[in-house]
Amino acid sequence: MLGSYLSKKLIKGSVGVQIISSTFKTKNINEIKKEGYGISSLNLDGNKKMLIIEVDKKRLNNLLDLIKSIDNKAFITVSE
Repeated sequence: MLGSYLSKKLIKGSVGVQIISSTFKTKNINEIKKEGYGISSLNLDGNKKMLIIEVDKKRLNNLLDLIKSIDNKAFITVSE
């Protein structure tokens, strides 16, 4: 537990965030881009979009809050 806490606070780096949502539209993607995030967007079956974002660990919580404010039911995965 202590190691995990120290890792989050001290180790710099980035994580990959993948979001699958049926409510994300172009205006939502542009809103995220305005906040300084680079996004790759893929169209999936059933009017769903998959967003792929590489983000600095320190900005991860801000990104997650932004995503949840747009679609609180979005499927989100984060990987190192």
